Amino acid sequence: MESVVEGNARRQSENDRLDAQHEIVKSFMGGKLLRAPVDLADRNLRILDSGTAQANWLLDMARLVDSAAQLIGTDIAPDQFPAVDQRPPNMKLQKQSIFEAWPEDMQDNFDIVHQRFVLAACKSDEQGHKAVSSLFNLTKPGGWIELHEGNMLKVQEGPNHVAMMRFRDIAVDAWRKLGLLPDPGPRLGQWLRDTNALDVYEEVQTIRIGAAAETEEDGERGITLCMTMFGAIRRITAGQPGSPSQEEFHELEMQLKKELREVGNEWNYHLVYDERFEPHRDLGGHVDLKRLVQGKAGGVFWSVYVECPKEEDDFSDAAHYESMRDTFQQIDLLYRIVDLYSDSLEIAHSADDILRIFRKGKCASLMGAEGLHQIGNSSSVLRIFHRLGVRYITLTHGKNNLFADSATSKAPAHNGLSPQGRDIVREMNRIGMQVLELFECRPRIPVTDWVGYALVPNTRNVPDNVLDILKSNGGIIMISFIPWLTNKDADKSTVADVVDHILHVAGRIGFDHIGLGSDFDGMPSHVNGLEDVASYPNVVAAMLEREIEVSDIEKVMGLNLIRVFKQVEEVAAASDKLPVLEDGVKRLWNNDIRAFVRKLYPNAEHDRLRE
Repeated sequence: MESVVEGNARRQSENDRLDAQHEIVKSFMGGKLLRAPVDLADRNLRILDSGTAQANWLLDMARLVDSAAQLIGTDIAPDQFPAVDQRPPNMKLQKQSIFEAWPEDMQDNFDIVHQRFVLAACKSDEQGHKAVSSLFNLTKPGGWIELHEGNMLKVQEGPNHVAMMRFRDIAVDAWRKLGLLPDPGPRLGQWLRDTNALDVYEEVQTIRIGAAAETEEDGERGITLCMTMFGAIRRITAGQPGSPSQEEFHELEMQLKKELREVGNEWNYHLVYDERFEPHRDLGGHVDLKRLVQGKAGGVFWSVYVECPKEEDDFSDAAHYESMRDTFQQIDLLYRIVDLYSDSLEIAHSADDILRIFRKGKCASLMGAEGLHQIGNSSSVLRIFHRLGVRYITLTHGKNNLFADSATSKAPAHNGLSPQGRDIVREMNRIGMQVLELFECRPRIPVTDWVGYALVPNTRNVPDNVLDILKSNGGIIMISFIPWLTNKDADKSTVADVVDHILHVAGRIGFDHIGLGSDFDGMPSHVNGLEDVASYPNVVAAMLEREIEVSDIEKVMGLNLIRVFKQVEEVAAASDKLPVLEDGVKRLWNNDIRAFVRKLYPNAEHDRLRE
């Protein structure tokens, strides 16, 4: 402990403590060295152990990984490093303080960054966060950081643990007089989250020592660990005002040893780990921030999609609560992503927001829900979704729901819209929610993820007569990039096929009624030449090659959608005096409560009591 505080070479007793500590932690982790799910069979691993001391953990790790893996250990006390001839050839040890700048060549470099019981040397939360942030920056994208820290404040208390409680109080007082934090463990998760770590995993491990341990070996190791810490605190506090005398320390030492052997005690330590994510990292799927930039995407609809209820044609409220809850979770997730990457993304609530955000060099982020099953049969939830930024909802997804029939369900339940469906569509018009529906909508509407039926006959594609209705309603069709909707032979679908559909629709109803509705990350495969969002420029290039006017290309790439968005907003503004579609709410204000309130406030205006 003195070396942590002062940076001096370690005493032999300190080395004994570290040996015991390593074995105890390994025992309580079931013999494992890591909680982080790292593939230790990877021959190219680069592993850092910060605060390595005599390299116990690193030497054990060397026995598990390939000899081609690179092992780096750092510590402020290099005199305690094992001799060179005791190290494997792939291990390098060097002096480094966690409070000093790390070498440039170590930044973004490691698959694993590991550290145990070092941050008790921090003097403040700010210093702790800075140290953890520096360690986090040493991990490369896709790498893992794992940190373990203790908590001096937490021991088992009670009449059978008087000596341990007294030792705890002395140690905590000494640590605080040194200006250090005695409880880095409970702070560890927040320090790591403050580095913008996304999904921090936290565990609290209970270490039982002495008579409380499960095995005699672990019990003895725990006693060794505790008594070497006792000796360090005794030396640190020697001669300090208010500290126990040497005689008092000696007496407490005897009492503590006896108590540990007869009763034992418990310590808690905290373990956190996280995978480093970078906004410009290449992820799986079709969409990430890096490729949005490459694709010059100025705005996107993020689908807050959840699956339909399992039971066909079960329109009960209870069957839809899970879908509603999961949708709220999706919306919350998108807000957290946008907050985390606010330099690249911003939520758009209006048509004007889209252009404003685009001009700031960010990607305007809107939300769409894939079916009215997601509102849980509730118009109130529909309105809440709209307030949160959901700007379109398709009437159905893969199954019928309370409001409408799906083209891909087993059989129609309503022959189109149900009475509740007509009501909910009018409510969507009133609030300005864009909806996939052709006959009941007053504003212009988008039809998403579809292409021309005339070119590829598919139940999800739009026949020419429906395109004519779309034109009369002033809406737009969002051309999909789904391979089996763009070409009868999905494997042969290309960017040229997508442009064929654009030209077919334009020839029928004009370029004013076309947009792009890619369905990226909503399909298992892709059109050749449109592998991901970075490929959007390929669509523009293909349209130019087919001699489509630049002004028409601009409409297809976004201006038509913004126009429709504005018109939906205008209809909503003109409908603000229309009555709200109310949910049926369970009666709370019954006759007994009415009578009670009338008795309390006889002179107030009351509604009429019902028999």
